[in-house]
Amino acid sequence: MLSARLKTAIFFLLGLVVGIVVPGTFAFVYLNVLVPNQETAETMRAFSPEDPEVGDLESDSIETPPRTSDIRNLDFQQLQTQSKFSRTLALWRYFARADAEVVTSFLQRSQDIVPLSLRQEAREAAVRRLGEIDPVRALLYVNETPQSVRNPLTNIVFQVWSVRNLDGAAEHASKLNEEDQRIALEGILSNVRLSRSQRLQVARQLGNEQVVRDEEIMSFAGEPIANPKTAWEEYLVEHGGDVEVLSGAQLALLRHILNSWVPTIDSTKVADVVNSALSGRGGNVSAVQMLLESWANVDPSIAFHATSEVGDEAVRTRLQRAIVAAWVELDPLDVLDGWELIPSEIQDWSKQEALVKLSETMPSEAAKRLTVISSDEVKGDVARTIATNWARLDPEAAREWILADSKIQDFRWGLMYRVVWEASKVDPEKAFEWALAEPTNERQRGRGLEQDVIRSLALQGKYETAVSMVERARDVENQSWSYVWIGNVLVRRGRSNEAWSLLEEIPERFHGLYLGQVTSNWVDAEPDRALETIESMPTKEVQEAVAVSLLHFTQFTNMLTKEQLRSLKEYMPESWQQYVE
Repeated sequence: MLSARLKTAIFFLLGLVVGIVVPGTFAFVYLNVLVPNQETAETMRAFSPEDPEVGDLESDSIETPPRTSDIRNLDFQQLQTQSKFSRTLALWRYFARADAEVVTSFLQRSQDIVPLSLRQEAREAAVRRLGEIDPVRALLYVNETPQSVRNPLTNIVFQVWSVRNLDGAAEHASKLNEEDQRIALEGILSNVRLSRSQRLQVARQLGNEQVVRDEEIMSFAGEPIANPKTAWEEYLVEHGGDVEVLSGAQLALLRHILNSWVPTIDSTKVADVVNSALSGRGGNVSAVQMLLESWANVDPSIAFHATSEVGDEAVRTRLQRAIVAAWVELDPLDVLDGWELIPSEIQDWSKQEALVKLSETMPSEAAKRLTVISSDEVKGDVARTIATNWARLDPEAAREWILADSKIQDFRWGLMYRVVWEASKVDPEKAFEWALAEPTNERQRGRGLEQDVIRSLALQGKYETAVSMVERARDVENQSWSYVWIGNVLVRRGRSNEAWSLLEEIPERFHGLYLGQVTSNWVDAEPDRALETIESMPTKEVQEAVAVSLLHFTQFTNMLTKEQLRSLKEYMPESWQQYVE
């Protein structure tokens, strides 16, 4: 099974190959079909006028160099009905002998071409011609285009530039930023007339020789491998086995070798392969890990056996965990049913990983098997994960499990917290009822779960609904902190004015706690803004709270100067002013 990193690498490589091969294919057509040399001229004259497509194109295209940049000289409505090849040929003929002024003027007016896809084709044809005449001028235009269309145009300029002046194209590319340099290199390498030595030289000049080598590697990654064992050994010698430093192409080739080899390896030889690779020069641990991950999909017991004689304990544990991870990804239930195959020192960890994975799709089954974990601490962690995943799928069923299972009552508050939190996203009223039905958490000053429903609503931007629920909280303590949660969300989202306006709806007995907590959070998030706007605070009560919070903040950060601190003095309660001096 492919790791996330390998998938990313392969997708990147595919993108790179497309970025080079597709323009390269066009370059081949362009250089060998469209470029006006004697041979291609004869070929083009050989087109039969009786061919319906060619005949239409001949009649619609412009045979002489355009003398104006007026885009109406091209019938774009007619072009849109033709094939891509016919459009390409028509555009090439239009620009074939156009000078730089004509092409530049055309590009300046190209915004009027619709649809967007045809506009892009026309721009590419025009930029290709301008790149032939004056590539630097072409790049000046390209650099002013939106980022979404810039890269393909940059690629085209360097493609045609490299045909006429390879050294000049490479020299200019070497001065670009990293991203543009990569696109320029792709354009140059899509020039099919370059020899391997020229390609390597340019890539080396641009500090990316690996791109050319990766192209060659990718050509092998899809071919049948006659002797995978030999290919594996040669691969480790040539590329090394440190996956972290391999390119995407090298990773793809390694995976190709393993996919070809693993089904054919004699199971009694796997341990020999592992030990041989680990004893070779260089760090081959991660390559061996990929081998064993592949074996985990065939027979995990053989993969574990192959690691049993690895002398380095840290390496052995790493490999065994990788086998488990691959096995868990493939079939977590199978892991739980066959945990005896797993080395004893990682059995508990393996059960935990399998239950967590199982809970993503089969939380009820994971809940039934929770007793396989012996550690109460680990059991609590896994139970909370099960509750979260189950609540996302079916909060009612998750709640019923928590209420009915006597073996998880020690974790009940934390489990219900997760169920209520997930339920608040789909049915806040039901979540609030469930929250009030649960006892408070005495370790958190009698906090009830209704606070979390209210906080969830605030985070969803449903402030009015959140405020309307506060008065229904079970007691004054939970009402107070519910208001605080709403205020904290507001100030953290840059809506401090609304946080202060909320004071008008909050009973005065809650103001002290509210202002102390919310202004402290606001100052932590936006100390500069708090200092700049304190004068415009709506009430003296808010000004005093902000000033005190700023004083606390600067005691830990030394952010404010003595002058700034003295300016705060007039806003502070009299009992705090002595701390400014």
